[in-house]
Amino acid sequence: MENRPKVAVEIVVIKGVDVLLLERKFGDEWVWCLPGGHLEFSEEIIDCAKRELKEETNLDAKELEIKTWLNNIFLDEGKHYLSFILETKCVNEPKIMEPEKFRDIKWFSPNNFPNKLFPMLERLVSSGYFK
Repeated sequence: MENRPKVAVEIVVIKGVDVLLLERKFGDEWVWCLPGGHLEFSEEIIDCAKRELKEETNLDAKELEIKTWLNNIFLDEGKHYLSFILETKCVNEPKIMEPEKFRDIKWFSPNNFPNKLFPMLERLVSSGYFK
């Protein structure tokens, strides 16, 4: 089978000036990431973002806007993702809905993100997205 990129969505949830991050297992370590996941067959990007946000944090996204995209190539893992970055404002408190996947959920100022970030989030930070 031919290797092809997969499509992912990542949601920047904003409360005031803070951004919601989840701590998840990545390889042998725990890293912080945005809520998000894979686009399903025949699913619209906005619908995917709403579904993933609800599944992971129990948040209902009222308004989602596609802000940018990243071409994420992880040769060491043999993965390639086209990641759409969406934004929404938080209207209620999130909670971890998949404890087998995540161990913590917190609000961070983009100027004070934790050190260990998921590679896609590292790329988004380096791109200047949060400035």
